[in-house]
Amino acid sequence: MSIGMTYDQYWHGDAMLPKYYREAEKIRRSRINTDLWMQGRYIYDALCFVSPVLNAFAKNGTKPIEYHNEPYPLNAKEAEEREEKQAKAQMEKMRNMMLQRSAAHKLRLEQEAANNGGDNR
Repeated sequence: MSIGMTYDQYWHGDAMLPKYYREAEKIRRSRINTDLWMQGRYIYDALCFVSPVLNAFAKNGTKPIEYHNEPYPLNAKEAEEREEKQAKAQMEKMRNMMLQRSAAHKLRLEQEAANNGGDNR
């Protein structure tokens, strides 16, 4: 849907209007092109994720790769925020794992102490 200038705007309007309309059209086309490229990227990734199942020589029980949980970042700020979020999630996962191991170790030490009758040699 192109919004063009009217006859009256072109001949009787500001002399800079045609330039602005051309620039606006370039921006609009660039946005459409980017949207279509992004759509193609999503379709390509979806096909790549399901391709292990489509392989004729795939073993029985082969499952497709899990698709993205979030949309692609559109700019550097979004990419950075996503990386920070993933790093925090990874640190939290490691923290929980360390807490679980620590609790299991403490429990094992307590059980050993109880089995030894409190004898800590």
